[in-house]
Amino acid sequence: GILTNETRCLRCETVTARDETFLDLSLDIEQNSSITSCLRNFSSTETLNAEDKFFCDKCC
Repeated sequence: GILTNETRCLRCETVTARDETFLDLSLDIEQNSSITSCLRNFSSTETLNAEDKFFCDKCC
């Protein structure tokens, strides 16, 4: 499959998208959870800051 990673700059709102091909996904599967719930958790929004901070090509 193809997974699209999108990163949005918190300063200028520029969105950078990158497509990545994959053969399988590593999902955290908790007891009594559905596949839909696991996929939703896998694709949830994450804020990058401190050491993980995203440096935008447009404004940095």
